[in-house]
Formats: sequence, structure tokens, C-alpha cells
Amino acid sequence: MTKHYSAHASMEAKREKMKQLPEFMMLSGTAAAPSEDAEREELVSIVSRLPIEKVRELLFALKHNQQ
Repeated sequence: MTKHYSAHASMEAKREKMKQLPEFMMLSGTAAAPSEDAEREELVSIVSRLPIEKVRELLFALKHNQQ
């Protein structure tokens, strides 16, 4: 369902919304530096093109490396 609802949104619209997430979630009290924004955008772009199985593998690895 997520793919269905997000398929119509352009990459630029997605990037703009992603920029708003840290502020909305209040994960940090400061805004990211411009270079950090570019790195986050690059990561979002790469992940958005991955097949779902690769996304699942990546999530699994990330979750298990945090412990």
C-alpha cells in the first residue's frame, strides 16, 4: 500500500518531506549541517531504488548492529 500511495510523489517532493522529519520528530535540537543534508538525501535516493529484499536485509543488519 505504501508503494501505491507514494508512487505519485516526485523525488523532489519526497526530499522536501524528508527534510521536515527530524524537526517534526524532534530527534535533535539543531538542524543538520548542509553537508549532512546532502548525505542524507543521497542515502534516501539510494535506498529508494533498492529492491525490497535488499531494504529488508539492510534494516536487519542495522537493527542488529545497534545492540
